[in-house]
This record gives sequence, C-alpha cells and structure tokens, in this order.
Amino acid sequence: MFKLLILGLIICLNLNSVKSSQLRCIIYNDEFKEYLYAHSSFFSFTKSKSLFSRKLYRSFRDFFSSNYRTDFESNKDDPKGIWIMEPVSDRKNVFYIKNVYYDEYLFGERVTGKGIFSHPNQRFANTAYIKSKDELDNTFMWRFEPQKENSNVYRIVCLAFGDNLYANKYRPQRKAERTVYLKNGNNEPQSLWSLSCQHGRALN
Repeated sequence: MFKLLILGLIICLNLNSVKSSQLRCIIYNDEFKEYLYAHSSFFSFTKSKSLFSRKLYRSFRDFFSSNYRTDFESNKDDPKGIWIMEPVSDRKNVFYIKNVYYDEYLFGERVTGKGIFSHPNQRFANTAYIKSKDELDNTFMWRFEPQKENSNVYRIVCLAFGDNLYANKYRPQRKAERTVYLKNGNNEPQSLWSLSCQHGRALN
C-alpha cells in the first residue's frame, strides 16, 4: 500500500512538472483586444472546432470599460482561450498550437472558402484531435513573425499556405464574438496578435 502511495505521488509530481514546463499563452488580437478561443458549434457537421475572438467581461463594469486588460491572469478562467505552444524542432519561431480545453491542435484547412459568404482568398482555421504527432504536417505548423524588434506583436502564419491568422472586421449584431480565419496576403491590423503567457514567460 505504501509503495502504491509513493508511486501515485511520483506520477502526480511528474504530471505537474510537465504542466509547469509547458508554455501556456493567451493570444490576443492587437486591433480588437479580444482573445482567441476555440468553440464547438451546435450546427457543425465536423468534429473540428471553429475559431473566434471575444472579450471576457469579468464584471458589469468591464462591459463599459475601455481599459480592457489583456494579461494572462485576468483571462485565465476560460480554458477554451488558453493555448500551449509546442516548438517545432529545427524550425525557428515555428510552433504547434494546442488548445487546453479540447486538447486539440490548431490547423489551416486545405480548401479555401466557398459559398455566398466566403472569399477565395480566405480559408478556415480550426482545431482537431490528433492521435499521433506523426499526423502533424505543415498545416499544423504556425510561424510567429515579429513585427517590431523586441516586440510582442506577431503575424501568425500557417506554414502550409503562407496565410495569416485574421480576425474578421465585421461582427454580427448582438454577438459577443467575431470569426477568426486565414487570409492570404493581407497587411491589415486585424492580422496582428500579441501573447500573454503564464508566469510572464516569453515565446522565445
């Protein structure tokens, strides 16, 4: 019995060690000060989760405040908006991005948008559950391109297509979130993102 207790304690300590070594971050859109999160739509016909951005209002006063805080501690209560950054070996500033809540990896869809509300220069970015890391091809690889020297502002680019992660300028009325997708060749401020990581850690 005593050996089992010791074994359980060792396992717990190892799990906590792994968790503390992970780089956990919240990704904010620099234009809207909204954080990136994954969400399973009720009307979705796939298992993958869609991307949105929104503000997390902690109180009624926050709803009317223009001084919205974009730090990890203020917004850590929503695990759907927390992402684990896993460096891709032998690639500078390239990461796999894993959602904490769903335990799924962010990837870029190979097919561009089709339909009445879609644009040929944009494609969806979703999350997907991965059984083995062998499944992680370059659609799951994201390059963080700093926009200024010693800056925390990045363009987040899907390696497979060279498209930027982009928050839609237009948000449906009476909705708290806006859609986030991939867009080709845009230099608009909606494609700029900043990171706030646990324990004040940096991306590099």
